[in-house]
Formats: sequence, C-alpha cells, structure tokens
Amino acid sequence: MNTQEVPDWMIDASNLSQALSIAAAERERCAAWVDKRREEFMRAHGHQDPDTGAWEYGTGPHATAKQEYECELAEIADGIRGLTPNVDMGQLPSGSDAA
Repeated sequence: MNTQEVPDWMIDASNLSQALSIAAAERERCAAWVDKRREEFMRAHGHQDPDTGAWEYGTGPHATAKQEYECELAEIADGIRGLTPNVDMGQLPSGSDAA
C-alpha cells in the first residue's frame, strides 16, 4: 500500500457510522464524569438554599471563586457534549458503502 491509498475499512460508511456512535457515547461519558465532579464539589463546598433551590457558597472572594469554578465545570461538560467530528458522509469516495 503506498501512502496515497486508504484502506477500505477506513472509508466504509458503516464503520464510520459505528465509530461516530462510539465517539458520541464516549463524549457523553466524559461529560457525565465532569458533571459528577461538579456535583461532588457542590456538595462538599456549598449548600442548597431550601427556598430557591440555588446552590450558594457564602460570601466573599472565596465564595466567588467557588461559584466560578462550579460554573466552569458546567461549561466544560457542555463543551464536551458540543464536540462533533468534522465528517461529511457525502464526502466518502464513490464505491464505498455510503447510504
């Protein structure tokens, strides 16, 4: 195989579809791990207001830092969920098993 050839298994649409499904499941697993870390942090360092349900971390600069960290973890999880591969099934070479 020279450097210009691409193995058939790499361009097969069913394999690509399966790989994309696996990648989506792994992205969700990673985002769920970040969510779990966020929830653990919230329970360890904050408290939930019984009237509003909002999580609070007290007052002052340490409280602000904790709130910012909690929000950053939420943004990271959302960012992981938003990752999508740059794949166009229509760009598969002709003769592949593309649907």
